[in-house]
Amino acid sequence: MKRIPVFFALFIILPLAAFASPESQRDAFINAAKAYIGTPYVYGGTSKSGIDCSGLIYMAARNAGLQELPRTAAQMYQATTRITDAQRQKGDLVFFKAGSTVSHVGIYLGPDKFLHAPSDGAVTGVQIGQMSRPYWARTYCGAGRFLPAITGKAATAASSGNSVSTNYSGSKNSGNTSTKKTNSSSTGSAKKTSASSSRTAKPAKTPKTYRSGSGRTHFAADLQGAFDWTFLGQDGTMGFIPQGGLFRAEIRTDLWKFDPGLFAGITYNVIPDADFAHSVEFPMGLSVTFLDYIDLYGGVVLTMTTDPIKQQFAKKEVNTVLFPGIFGVKFMTPPINMNFASLVFNQDISYTVRTAAKGYDQLEFMEALGSGLSFSTGVTLRFKF
Repeated sequence: MKRIPVFFALFIILPLAAFASPESQRDAFINAAKAYIGTPYVYGGTSKSGIDCSGLIYMAARNAGLQELPRTAAQMYQATTRITDAQRQKGDLVFFKAGSTVSHVGIYLGPDKFLHAPSDGAVTGVQIGQMSRPYWARTYCGAGRFLPAITGKAATAASSGNSVSTNYSGSKNSGNTSTKKTNSSSTGSAKKTSASSSRTAKPAKTPKTYRSGSGRTHFAADLQGAFDWTFLGQDGTMGFIPQGGLFRAEIRTDLWKFDPGLFAGITYNVIPDADFAHSVEFPMGLSVTFLDYIDLYGGVVLTMTTDPIKQQFAKKEVNTVLFPGIFGVKFMTPPINMNFASLVFNQDISYTVRTAAKGYDQLEFMEALGSGLSFSTGVTLRFKF
């Protein structure tokens, strides 16, 4: 019997995978996440050498071939459907807050168990924890669903353990946690009440090493160094043409959906002609980041001198426009974690608006494009604080 060709097998298997049962999808998601158990916590990490809480969820969904999720815990909270504690099933997401901000996420396993990647405490990294532990009970803020719900008889097993429910209000004053009596009778901090057989855990003190709930900070500073180049030369020539360099500093936060930031920098422009024309410019403005890897930015450009500079694609001289001075996009690789910072490689494509200097005709399209288009290739050091 001849073997079925690979492409024919895929033609059969892939459509069937699309109709996988909700239970099998959830099992695949959980198993993909469990493969990371023991992985150390690394802020921004997405591999088995190091991963953070939202990176665990993001990679588990991707590895299981499921819906693409946003990258941060706060974005996942916004992207998922709110469900009650009684509706939770294995594979649903559980969220925790630091103050008013969602800062930690895990996978509900039931009963009273969730898979997550904490960064603080006696044990860090990917592990299975208990939601009834005082700290998690106090900071719990709700559950979210992105996978189809399990229905029928299987739903009972998928929701098992929801009766082990705590007083998860997420408020600062909800330090006490009440659960039904379980087999774990070794809760040394619990004391019996005369009204019921439930146990009440003593409020736990926040560890001194605690940072923003999950250990993730909400601010980062980027220091970027790069060399500039273009492929549009003078007199219409094309090729790899060095164009100077830049240094840029940026402060960003993940408290909002698109990670807004502020940037400021200095650019040294060089036109390698006979006159070795050069100028110094100071771009500054606002940026927004999508999916942690794409940064859109725009702002003003200040110049050190008001003298016109040589045009890059022709022999005309140009002036830099103050506003809108510059806009561009930066593509970033996943961060490489180091002890003191993260290393990111980046590629910018930017355009600086320029006009013809006094005494010259208005710039044609290719002249304007050649004078303002720039590519910046370099590295970024990212510090969290």
